[in-house]
Amino acid sequence: MEKLKIYSILIIFIILSVNPIGTSLKGDNSEEIYINIITGENNFIISQKIIDIMDKINESLIEEYLIKIVSYSPRETGTYGCEKTGEYIYNQFEQMDINVRYHEWEKFVNNKNYKGIYKSNNVEGTIKGTNLNSDKIVLFNSHHDAVKISPGANDNGAGTAGVIAAAYALSQFDFQNSIKLLTFSGEEQGLLGSIEYVEELYENDENIFVEINADMIGRAVTSEGGKQMGLSLTEDILWMPDLFRSLSDAYGLNFEISSMQMPRLGLSFGSDFSSFVNFGYESVAVWESDGDPYMHTENDGLENVNISYLTNMTKLITGAIAYIADDGIIQSQVKIVSPRKGIMYFEDRKIRDLEDFNTVIVDDVLIIAEATPGAVPIDYVEFYYNGIKQETDNEAPYQYRLNKISFTKHIVKVVAYDKNGDTSTDQIIFKYFNLFKNR
Repeated sequence: MEKLKIYSILIIFIILSVNPIGTSLKGDNSEEIYINIITGENNFIISQKIIDIMDKINESLIEEYLIKIVSYSPRETGTYGCEKTGEYIYNQFEQMDINVRYHEWEKFVNNKNYKGIYKSNNVEGTIKGTNLNSDKIVLFNSHHDAVKISPGANDNGAGTAGVIAAAYALSQFDFQNSIKLLTFSGEEQGLLGSIEYVEELYENDENIFVEINADMIGRAVTSEGGKQMGLSLTEDILWMPDLFRSLSDAYGLNFEISSMQMPRLGLSFGSDFSSFVNFGYESVAVWESDGDPYMHTENDGLENVNISYLTNMTKLITGAIAYIADDGIIQSQVKIVSPRKGIMYFEDRKIRDLEDFNTVIVDDVLIIAEATPGAVPIDYVEFYYNGIKQETDNEAPYQYRLNKISFTKHIVKVVAYDKNGDTSTDQIIFKYFNLFKNR
C-alpha cells in the first residue's frame, strides 16, 4: 500500500512535468553527431524497367509542377495558398489514378518562432503493391508549406515537384510492394503535419521499410554542385548510397554521392525525416550540395532553382524507390513492440497516452521485440541498456525484463542477427522511474 501511494504521487508529478524528448525546427543548432559512411561495397544491378521509369521524368514536367506550386505563394501553413497547394497535389494524384486522401491534423505549437493552434492537412497518395502477402511500404515525402515571406521555390517547392513527378512516373508501373507519396504541411512550424501523420503510421503498425525525404534539392550554382548529392541516413540502410551510385552510373549521370549516418534517438532538428526517425523508422534525407543562402527569404524564387539539377535528383530518387519497391533489397527487420512510443506505463500496463513520441515507464517493464527474417532466418536478438548488453535471446518471443533502480532517462536497443551475421536494430528512449526492484 505504501509503495502504491508513493507511485501515485510520482505518476502525478510525471504527468505534470513530461516534456517532449525531441523535435524542434529545421536549422536549429544541435549536439547530435553525424558519422561519415564508407561506401562502395555494394554494386546493384539496375534493370531496364528502372531506366524506363527514370526516363518518364524530364525538365518540362518538373518545371510545370514547380511553377504551379510557387504560384500559390505565400504558402504558410493554414493560409489560402497552402491549402490550394494541397488541393493541386491531391488533384494531380487523382488524375494519375493513385489512391489519394487528405490527412487532416490540428496541433498546438509553442516555440521560439510560432505560437498557437495550427490546422491543416497532408496529402497522401498510395500505389498498392501487387504482392498481397507483403505489407512492406516505401515512402517518399516532402513538405509543401513555406514561410510567410518567401515564395518557397527551393524550400520546398523543389522537393514537392519531385514527389509529384515521381508519382507520375511510378504510377505507370506495377511493383511488388506498396509506395506512399506524401506532402506535408506544418513543417516550418516544427514538423507538425509529419509528427501527426507518423503517429498514425506507428499506431497502425504500418511497415515502412524506408522513408525518403526531399527538402531543398534544387539549388546547384557550380558545375561541381550540379553533379553531387548528399545523404543523411539511419543505421540499417547504409547500403543506400551505393544504390544511388549504381543508379547514377547506370543512367550516365556521374553523380558523386556523399553520405553520413544520422543519430537515431532524440533527433531535434532537420526536416520531416526527423518525425520518422524518432518513431523508429529507417530514413534517408536527400540534400543538395551547394547549400541555399536564400532559404526563408524573399529571394527563394524560381530563379533560385536549377531545373536540370532538380530533374536529375528526382530521377535518382525515383529509381531508388522503384528498386526497393520491387524487392531489390531483402533484409531482416526488428522492432520493439513493447513498450510503445507515446505511452505511459505502470507495472507493464498502459495508463496514459502521451504527446508525440514520449514514453514514460514506472516500475519494472518487459521489453519485447519482434524480428522478421529477410533472405535467411533470424539467429538471435541482443538487448542493450544504455549501450551495455543485458541479455541474448535465441528464441521468439524475444524479450528482456528491465528491472533497475532509476529516476531518469534511458535507452534500450535491440539488435537482431540473422544466420549470415547481418544485423538490424531498433531503439527506444524513455523516462524510467523505478524505486523498488521487484519480482
